[in-house]
Parts: sequence; C-alpha cells; structure tokens
Amino acid sequence: MKTAILSLLIIGTGVMMSACKTNPTQPNPTDPLPPAPTTVATPTTPVIITLQPAPPVPPPAKPGEPQAYIPPAPAIRGFLEGKYFMLLADMTYTLGTTDISVTVPKGFVTDFASVPKSLWSFGLTPHGRHSRAAVIHDYLYWAQGCTRAQADNIMIIAMQESSVGPIKKTMLSQGVQKFGKRAWKENKRDKEAGNIRVIPEGYWEVPPTFGWLAYNKFLKDNEVSDAVHPDDLEYCELGDSTQVPQGTEP
Repeated sequence: MKTAILSLLIIGTGVMMSACKTNPTQPNPTDPLPPAPTTVATPTTPVIITLQPAPPVPPPAKPGEPQAYIPPAPAIRGFLEGKYFMLLADMTYTLGTTDISVTVPKGFVTDFASVPKSLWSFGLTPHGRHSRAAVIHDYLYWAQGCTRAQADNIMIIAMQESSVGPIKKTMLSQGVQKFGKRAWKENKRDKEAGNIRVIPEGYWEVPPTFGWLAYNKFLKDNEVSDAVHPDDLEYCELGDSTQVPQGTEP
C-alpha cells in the first residue's frame, strides 16, 4: 500500500485539457449567490466507487499465442481522503492456467498503485489495467505469507495477464523492486503495532465523516483485530518466476 513508485522511465506525453465558461455580462455585487449544485458530493457524503473493468477483448495476440484474459475490476468503497478504498467483495485471482489462486478478502483496504501525482499526466496512475495486480500486491505486502520477491513477481505475472503495456509494466515492477523494501518493513511494523488492513464484518459500514487513517485508529482503539493471514501458501512458489504459470496437462 505504501510502496513508492518513482519515475524510473518516462516515455510519452501528458495532455491536459480544461474547459472554461465565461459570462458576457458582469454580475451585480448585490445579487444573491446562486444555489450550490445539488449533484456535488459534500465531504460527509459516503462514496461508493466501482472501477470500470478493462475492455473484455485485449489487443490481438501474436500468431500462436492465446488471447490474454483481462479480469474485471474490483468493487470498492472510497474513504473520505479519496485515496484509500475498501473491497466490497472477495477478489480471487487464479494464476495462469493453474488451479492455484490468491484471494484478497472483503474488507481489505488498498490505495492501488502508489503513484505520485506528478506522473499521472504521463499515463501512470493509481488505477488502470494494473488495478487488480496492484491490489494483489498490496495484500501480499501486508499479509507477508510469501517473500517480498515472490510478491513482486506475482504482481508482474498479474500485470502480464491483464495486458498491461510493456513500458508501464516495467516502470511499476522496477519501482516496487527498487523501493518496496521500506513499505515491506513499515507494514511489518504496523501489524506488530496492532494496526489492521482487513476490516472485519460488523465494521464495514464506515461513518461518512471518517477517513481511513481516522477509522484505522478507531478500530485499533476498540481492539479490533486484523484477519489471520496464513503462510506457506501454494501460490508463493509460483512467484519464484515472472513467467505466467501453466497448469499440468492431464
């Protein structure tokens, strides 16, 4: 979640567009202000966001290669800050053509890919085709049932299966490999301090006035425990390589 993605390679240009509306007449200072738009959410309005899934049909595969499967985006609810999101359902990712899967539980809190805003105009944003891979990576960095290297490789595998472009995939993968050590240590420290990242049932209805940091403190103060994350998981071994794993033929 706290993985810092810095600019290792920037190719492309960002296009910024803005629209402005002018009034040909000057307003009278004594006129009353117009009413505020009713469609704008206030800070105390709960927000439920569902990321749009990537196109169901990826670009044509090379001759002899199968079409890549692009998984749907997870359903999420945003916190007040607009940066952190809670999964509204379990998110299961099956690696390659195996029957081995990673399940990120409902209630897990993620910030997707931690990309600085300065890079958004270059096409590298927290959300996109890499969204599912980012959530999986966030969870593996928190649960720490695999090694850090295995978690990074599983993210790379998930990006390949989501047809993430080579430039973006390289930037994200090199970023976590180079700067992920700090996030891994911070997550370990936070767990030992009693912080949680998987909100348990009974606490999913978050008050609209709470941001994630404040709600996390509320949960900790009320001695709410994080989920138990198993270790020695079968999918970890698939992270010993960045190759998309293939199932054993019968």
